[in-house]
Amino acid sequence: MTADLDYYHDDLHCHLYGCLTVHDIWHLGRQQLAVNKDEIKARLQWYGDEFEKVFGHPPQTKAYWDSCLGVADIAADYQALDPISFATFQAKFNLLIALFPLNPADPKICHEILLQQRRSGVHYGEYRVPVPPYFTKYDAQTLWTKLSETCQLFAKGEDAFQPRLVVSLPRDPEKLVEQYGWLKEWQKGAAKLSPFLVGIDLCGYEEDHHPALYQAFTAKLHEDNSNNPATALAFLVHGGETFESLRLESSARRVFELAAMGVHRIGHGIALGFDPKHVVGKAWRQTNAERQQHLGFLLDQADALAQQGFEPDYDVAKELTDLAKRPAEEVQSGIYTEAEATAIASFQDALMALWPRFSGGVIECCPTSNLVVGKVPGLENHPIRRFLQADLPVIVASDDPGMFDTDIICEQTRLIDHQIISPGQLTTIGQTAHSARAEKLVGRPHV
Repeated sequence: MTADLDYYHDDLHCHLYGCLTVHDIWHLGRQQLAVNKDEIKARLQWYGDEFEKVFGHPPQTKAYWDSCLGVADIAADYQALDPISFATFQAKFNLLIALFPLNPADPKICHEILLQQRRSGVHYGEYRVPVPPYFTKYDAQTLWTKLSETCQLFAKGEDAFQPRLVVSLPRDPEKLVEQYGWLKEWQKGAAKLSPFLVGIDLCGYEEDHHPALYQAFTAKLHEDNSNNPATALAFLVHGGETFESLRLESSARRVFELAAMGVHRIGHGIALGFDPKHVVGKAWRQTNAERQQHLGFLLDQADALAQQGFEPDYDVAKELTDLAKRPAEEVQSGIYTEAEATAIASFQDALMALWPRFSGGVIECCPTSNLVVGKVPGLENHPIRRFLQADLPVIVASDDPGMFDTDIICEQTRLIDHQIISPGQLTTIGQTAHSARAEKLVGRPHV
């Protein structure tokens, strides 16, 4: 680390349990087994079954706690250091779900993680925690109380660490609305704790969920925020992280649509700036329904896109009419060509040029995560360069630092050491991160 660089200490995209390191898992997992041996063994069996479906062989769970050497076995099965699919990432992450099921009344794991985060140099962190599908309203509200109390405890300390909680809610629109209702109800009865819960996150596999599904919800959230700024919540959505079942330009459009509808921060946003030359010769697939969504966007925004130099070289209206005669769920497929890559790059440039007019959304770049799950081919090809060249508001974050063997300072250091960003750009990113804290984005009073 270069001492005179202006490193910042705000980690705004960090999943709480993804902070657990292999050593944390070894120590805390052994404790869990000592207390709840039968239950944890049953859950580890589930983890093993899901793991084997993806990898073709079971994990080495029997060796994890045989001796201190089990740390290496945990690392092999848990850490994600090379490019993998989202399904493979989930199979690894399932170890945390199996070992440390969220207990609404017991914040012990949260406390251990925040201790570790404080030691790692984070000054302000926003930690994302899901609501398990089997939780009742009472369970969820109890969990938010206990975790917010834990954040409050750390915030009262003499050091600089200020943790905040972000709730990851379901992508299913009906469940999202239902659990948002639970959250607003909780805020009314937890006035002293509500300041420590600052946002809502949508994470998990994104490709089956079109941004339009959340338009009404986003409008409702903004209305509620305006009516009661003291309990305003930032809306943080993972978007453009993967495009395995979408064409690259469709995923880039989705990132833009999320920001344009009022999402405060976009998690990853890779597709918006991913260099299309890296997909030439590779296969793509997507449904007719997704293609129709894309063509509709091109028609709606034709003038704005043309002003930025992008015009499709095909008859958009005719293709849309033809697609309407075919099944929406039918899957298209093909191979990206160089001509398509050139057109996609032009489309991405137009979207980025239009960004300030349509959105104030901030893009959360998580470089190591993006190399692994987003399959960005090397730091030198990370889209943060294009984002900064286009003057988009960008921050750098760690995502799942335990899984990716990183932290907020390491993420910045790697970008500097590989000359992806300059020291001056790092300073700008740090300033953006400070102003992009969830509580600042929604105009909440400072705690």
